[in-house]
Amino acid sequence: MGQSIAYCLEHGVDYFGVTNGQVWEIYETRAAGAIDKKLVVRVDVQAPVNQTAMKLLWLWRGNFVHDEPAAPPLGPTLVQPAAPGESAGKPGPTTPVSTAQTRTATPEASQPKHSASGQPIPITSASGTPLANLDPKPFDLVPSAIRFPDGRSYQTSRWRELSARIVEWLTSTGRLDAKNCPVTTARGSFLVHTEPRRSTGEKFANPRQVGGLWFEAHGNASHHARQVKNILTACRIPLTDVFVDS
Repeated sequence: MGQSIAYCLEHGVDYFGVTNGQVWEIYETRAAGAIDKKLVVRVDVQAPVNQTAMKLLWLWRGNFVHDEPAAPPLGPTLVQPAAPGESAGKPGPTTPVSTAQTRTATPEASQPKHSASGQPIPITSASGTPLANLDPKPFDLVPSAIRFPDGRSYQTSRWRELSARIVEWLTSTGRLDAKNCPVTTARGSFLVHTEPRRSTGEKFANPRQVGGLWFEAHGNASHHARQVKNILTACRIPLTDVFVDS
């Protein structure tokens, strides 16, 4: 396993997999901690097929580098209740229902609202989870909103939007600018910079610019959760002062 990690670090590979033919495990190369902390998904092909299929959705390319909203793959097929007069013992056709539809009662609630200028419209909420407690798994849905200490609050629909809203808030309130860059992790990895490059000189895999600064938009839920925590910590913003809404 150590050889795999060393190879991936040397060649800039973010993820790698190992298998014995039955069990497949995917690891995130740069995740901090022991090897069990790097594991992002484990699939046993002899497990029930619905469980295996749902886990394999983690590999959907849209989770990493899709630049535009993409239609999510359908979740498990749900059987609609029989219509009046139909026999319960003789089911009719089933209707696939996306599990994404079960998140809120109104479809528009899951989409970010924008003004005519394209800027996010602030929203308010009376409750939330401190960002310090955010610890998502690969299949977890992104929080619907993020709220800052000064009362600003914005809706989010994708994990990378958490990073974007953090950088936007920091730059717009004067807490972060080019003079503070690069913003780095404790190990020296670039989180935010004036140019879209890593500390190694390589270009960000999916660079995004906000407020004149660049951040890495590539990665899954756990990557972005770590990234926003590291950015705020580097800028001396307590993680208990920023909240996310489910």
